[in-house]
Amino acid sequence: MKIRTNFVSNSSSTSYIVSYKKSIPCSHCGRTDPDLKKLIESVEGSWRSDDTKLTAPNAKNIIERLTSFIDGTQDEIDNLKSLHKENDVLNRFNTTEVKNGKEIHRESLYLVKDRIKGLKHDIEVTQRVLDKLQESKDEVIAFDLSYHDEVIAEIFENMIKSGTAKVIEKEFHIPSRE
Repeated sequence: MKIRTNFVSNSSSTSYIVSYKKSIPCSHCGRTDPDLKKLIESVEGSWRSDDTKLTAPNAKNIIERLTSFIDGTQDEIDNLKSLHKENDVLNRFNTTEVKNGKEIHRESLYLVKDRIKGLKHDIEVTQRVLDKLQESKDEVIAFDLSYHDEVIAEIFENMIKSGTAKVIEKEFHIPSRE
């Protein structure tokens, strides 16, 4: 039985945001180290890769998506705050009422406060990742690495050990574009 000691999670894959150095060809033979992005793209969708896939092709794409997520989340917080100001003091419990023939569900004040707190936390975490991304001078990608994809995992581990790749964030979900 094989026991894995790295890159293990409860799902079938682990998500990464990674910076890596583009390999410079050897002046004698022209050989280069593997390009992580091209390597992942080459196995994506094949029977060998299982769930290994590129989720964001570059830092610009990741930054745009994270910035959009922060803006949308802040809008949601503002909306929740304004809705509950309009409704005066909210009940301590969830309520449903019929107004103009439509059913209106109101969350309790406690649930709304918890939701706002959670959204603010999401913004803080996302901003921290954004700051790390903007500091990187290397290539940046986001990808999911399948638990079963031992070849890519080994290459990735060796890149980290050699210093040619650096994990910016692990288990961080990049919001999809809507």
